[in-house]
Amino acid sequence: MYRIARTIPTLLGAISFAFGFVNTAHAAAVDDAIPRERVTYSDLNLDDATGAATLYRRIREAAYHVCSSYSADDPFVQILRRSCIAHAIGAAVETVNHPKLTALHGARTDRRALAASNRAVPSL
Repeated sequence: MYRIARTIPTLLGAISFAFGFVNTAHAAAVDDAIPRERVTYSDLNLDDATGAATLYRRIREAAYHVCSSYSADDPFVQILRRSCIAHAIGAAVETVNHPKLTALHGARTDRRALAASNRAVPSL
């Protein structure tokens, strides 16, 4: 059984990048301030659906943990938190770059997008 013996730093809290508030001159300084949480997966077999799902759950939990500073009742802050979580999960999945994990992320992202679009369309 092939096991990956790496860890990934889950890039979290990079909301400013998602909204384009950071220019190139300040990017290095801001990168140091981005909260991170290390997610390990050396104990998982990512070629197995269960291993990929377990890693995805760990990544998602780390994203929720690090983006928890955006937890106010203000709707705008809630949008920032959701964006932070989505960006962090996407960046971690991209860093791992494993087909099963990428497929799982794509399926979950597509399902959420479909649900959101169904809510946005008024019924006739």
